[in-house]
Amino acid sequence: MRMPRTIKAQISQRQLSSVAELQNPKLIDALAYWKSKCGDNGMPSRSEIDPIEMRPFLNRIILVDVEKDPQRYIFRLIGTLITSTTGRDVTGQYLDEVYTESQYNLLTVSLDHVVETRKPCRTTGSASFVDKDFVAVEALDLPLSTDGTDVNVILRVISFNV
Repeated sequence: MRMPRTIKAQISQRQLSSVAELQNPKLIDALAYWKSKCGDNGMPSRSEIDPIEMRPFLNRIILVDVEKDPQRYIFRLIGTLITSTTGRDVTGQYLDEVYTESQYNLLTVSLDHVVETRKPCRTTGSASFVDKDFVAVEALDLPLSTDGTDVNVILRVISFNV
């Protein structure tokens, strides 16, 4: 793990739960879209995901690449709603370089869970970014796989209740 850059963010404990508990309609739509792309593999590949089809929730997605040996996560793409809400764009950066160790540990609980189980999950919590008040966060993490076995990309869809 590399030394993180200092960022102004506070992140609360994350609660993992079943996707059946999703509240935000955009996240529910994203889950339905992901399920429609699953096919026989149990999870779609990145190439099966079409940004045009994701237009209703495209501005609230994050694509996180999963690297193995050692396992690391890198922000591949971050939607405009997320960059405007957080006040920063960390596209192309590793999570362990962006966040402090405690923030990293909170944020990767759901990512680790998705990689291990190869199933989607819902997380809730709160966060404060760049001198903004705390906001409630509901997120949906969806596994993507090029070989149908190993998760190599996580599609995260976020709802902020500002």
